[in-house]
Amino acid sequence: MRAGRPVSFVALAGNHKVGRHSLVLRLGSHHLLVDPGLSSGEKINFNGGRHGGNVDVMLLTHAHLDHVGALPAAIKRYPNARVYATPETKALCLQMVRRKTSLSEHEIRYLEDKIQSLVYRREMEVGRGIRFHFIPAGHILGSASIVVTSPEGNFLLTGDYSNEPRGVIPQFISPDCDFRAVISETSFVGMEATAFRRSFRRLVEKIGRAAEQHKPIVIATDPLGVLQEAAMLLPPLQAKGLLPEFTYAIDPNLWESFLTYRHYYRGLEQQPGQDHYLFTLAQSARPPVIENGLPYCYLVGPGNLNDNFPKTVVQDILRAGGLLFAEDRYSLDLIARRTSWDNGGEAVVDQIRQFDFGNHISEVALRWTIRNQQPGTAVLIHGTAADIARFVRTFPRPSQRFVVPRVGEEIAI
Repeated sequence: MRAGRPVSFVALAGNHKVGRHSLVLRLGSHHLLVDPGLSSGEKINFNGGRHGGNVDVMLLTHAHLDHVGALPAAIKRYPNARVYATPETKALCLQMVRRKTSLSEHEIRYLEDKIQSLVYRREMEVGRGIRFHFIPAGHILGSASIVVTSPEGNFLLTGDYSNEPRGVIPQFISPDCDFRAVISETSFVGMEATAFRRSFRRLVEKIGRAAEQHKPIVIATDPLGVLQEAAMLLPPLQAKGLLPEFTYAIDPNLWESFLTYRHYYRGLEQQPGQDHYLFTLAQSARPPVIENGLPYCYLVGPGNLNDNFPKTVVQDILRAGGLLFAEDRYSLDLIARRTSWDNGGEAVVDQIRQFDFGNHISEVALRWTIRNQQPGTAVLIHGTAADIARFVRTFPRPSQRFVVPRVGEEIAI
């Protein structure tokens, strides 16, 4: 059944490049704003075009700043709009806003009251037959893709997503229905998506060898990063005897998000009377002392790594034969500036490792998703134009239409 309301899509920001997510789906007079994200030196034009006139609901796919950083401004622009996120995304979003913005506690409490928690697969009505629900996206804790149903057809808006199983959050599973349009994140088109299981196995092997030799281990990871998530899987391996015993500590920069993970994560095996979340809060940026001859594993956030982590500590860890793991190039560069990277030779280079973990959709999986859904229109956002053009050519005589909109361009669906 197709009703007569016009349907259109607008990318508010970030298209033709990786990151910076914000879009509007318009069904007649109803407007759904997804992810008022934030990017340095750039502002979302909430007022441009017909999509600026009204927003019924705002939907948050996950708590990274490039998806929720402009939420306070969006709520100010649309004070009557309802705001929905999963309970996990709401909890992490409030932490990110508190840490990364200058909002007062009163403003943050207003934001907390404004965001309504909506669990996966529970439907919510927008109006006049338009409904939506969240499904797991497999990106970070609480991340969601969005299914919109209406008399005009069904719509899938993916956000960042991954079908890579990780054991701590549910991965994206393509919904079993027909879609008039799929609006898909394509950041990793043209990039190699690293498999989580393979990367995690390498991490465990390296940590195991270091621990057997009583070497210190430092993991530099973002509060919402997948390397922190991987580190949380280490204690269960110790309980099974698959890793040597060592102590854990986590710096204050990561502690609040860690407690949220601890409350919501699933899939971490736990025996009666045992707590596999054995990380303890460190009292300073300096790693804990080695007690009883045991090595330690210390999780440090980029904030502490940047501001407080003494250069002498990094050098002492390397001098002791320890390992430093970085989640991304930013953390890796910070570590490098605190070492004799250029003059350290192979030993130092081998002790400092960047680990990539799969929490974005791979090109192969994206192709499968579109072929499985066979949407009338596939809207591809956040990849580079050349990579998306090459990707589209892999569909021989596609029955669906592929669209790569410019920022602010309204596309009829």
